[in-house]
Amino acid sequence: MGELPWISMLLLWQAGGSKGIYQIGAWKALKELGIEYEAVTGTSIGAINGAFMVQGDLQKAKDMWKNLRMDQCVRLPENAGLVSDNLMDRQHAGMILKEVITHGGIDQSPLYDLLAQYIDISLIYSSSVDFGLCTYSLRNRSSLKVWRSDIPRDHFFSNIMASSALPGLRSVKLDNHVYLDGGIGDNLPFDMLRKK
Repeated sequence: MGELPWISMLLLWQAGGSKGIYQIGAWKALKELGIEYEAVTGTSIGAINGAFMVQGDLQKAKDMWKNLRMDQCVRLPENAGLVSDNLMDRQHAGMILKEVITHGGIDQSPLYDLLAQYIDISLIYSSSVDFGLCTYSLRNRSSLKVWRSDIPRDHFFSNIMASSALPGLRSVKLDNHVYLDGGIGDNLPFDMLRKK
């Protein structure tokens, strides 16, 4: 089987915040070329963009990225005193450490709410394009890779949040287990597609 037909069947997205914008551009190019896919897997921001792709709404994804602000992703303390829009700037290390010690990490519940505005669960679960994501189990110290069929609808956004819970952000609890960003264990969950 040639390279292009294989790509038209399966698509995966890597973790890495700034790659998220690139992925939307790559998706746009795939659409313009008429390349279709049967499954999408992703880690962290790749899982978020993968959900948009399964939903099939490029414009909504572009709108979210175009209008995204930090306060839509995290809730910072009122006295945070940010020196830049880059939360990972080393000058913010003290504030992040304080949030980790005091509250278990920075609150990313605004991102949960934002995704719930842009991603339609009914479209995700009715799509002919399959969806999988990777998160990291702190208890097992290993990656957890799940397909849409293994994710209850009412836990979909929690699984997306678990996949993208970077160190410094609050971890996500699912079934009394703690999960962190999937990039800790597998930044590019290619094996999910290969096994499928």
